Amino acid sequence: VKLDPERAPLVAWLFEAYASGDYLLRELAEAAGERGLRTRPTPKRPKGTPVTTSMVERMLANPYYTGVVVFEGVVYQGRHEPLVSKELFAEVQALKESRRRSKERP
Repeated sequence: VKLDPERAPLVAWLFEAYASGDYLLRELAEAAGERGLRTRPTPKRPKGTPVTTSMVERMLANPYYTGVVVFEGVVYQGRHEPLVSKELFAEVQALKESRRRSKERP
C-alpha cells in the first residue's frame, strides 16, 4: 500500500483538526473541501467529489489510518505506514463520544 502524496497529509490534518476541538464534523468536511480533499477519481468523476460529513465521520472512525487492518473483527498489523498515531486516534474517538453523549450541536 502506498500513500497518496496529495491526500495523505489532508487525512492526517483531519485527525489533528478534529482533535483540537475547533471543528464539528460538518465544519471539518467543509474545511477539508476548501483544502482540496476529494474522493478518489473514477472514470465517471475524473476529479473526484468533495468529501461529505458522513465520509469524514467514517474516516475519523477508521483504525486503518493508525497502521492496522480489521478483517472479520480481528485486528492485524498492516503493512502500510500509519498516518496518525494511536494516541491521536484515541483522542479523536474520545472527543466524538463525548460530543455524542452531550448531544453537542452548533
